[in-house]
Amino acid sequence: MAEVIRNTFPELSQLASVINADRAARVSTNVHRDAGDYTIGFATLSGTDAAAQQAAIDAANEMMYKYLLHIRDISLTPASDGSVGVAHKGAWAVPSLTKATSVGTAQTLANAIQTDYTSHIADTTAHDNADGTNTWTTTAASNLATLQTLLNAGKGKLNAHFAAALGGRSIRITPA
Repeated sequence: MAEVIRNTFPELSQLASVINADRAARVSTNVHRDAGDYTIGFATLSGTDAAAQQAAIDAANEMMYKYLLHIRDISLTPASDGSVGVAHKGAWAVPSLTKATSVGTAQTLANAIQTDYTSHIADTTAHDNADGTNTWTTTAASNLATLQTLLNAGKGKLNAHFAAALGGRSIRITPA
């Protein structure tokens, strides 16, 4: 995870650029230049009652939110708030994902995340090296039980991918 520093002096951005460039040069066989500042944290999904259905919907939406944070974490590219990402070396197209409101739309969302993630981890435009370790091969969701299985497996794979990075910390400059 990056060390977040408010940009109170112009020299801080220059110093962060030098440190982050050094990290980029030493990335070696790692997937990312820095670990993400985000983790998917929903509890293991199971059950068939209304609460289990809502938990699966909420889990799919959390996974979407954290995955989109990860996709947008691009080195040296200022975000709309002026902050700079540090994980990826290049851009990855942000997928068009829609918030789930039912078990059916959660299935669609989880399947879409898995499809995009499968392409994302193999891409060496976004990554310094492809991530062949954290492949997510669970069968697509078609009902509540398979949705729960897909999301439970995906949580572990995405969190491991988010953390697959060079040791130590980069510097993320945010507006003063």
